[in-house]
Amino acid sequence: MIEAFASLTSDCKAAGHALHSKIHNADRWVAASAIAKGLPLLSGDGIYANAPGITLL
Repeated sequence: MIEAFASLTSDCKAAGHALHSKIHNADRWVAASAIAKGLPLLSGDGIYANAPGITLL
């Protein structure tokens, strides 16, 4: 899960996606959990839209 979190942070920063910012630290952990488990993320929070590596339902 730590690797998923680190990769997500790096990928979001490279893509200029707002999910990389410090204020979204908890949101990144939620997303990294889904990525690490290979599961889609069910959320209505717009911060996850177009984030690299995240599949939204």
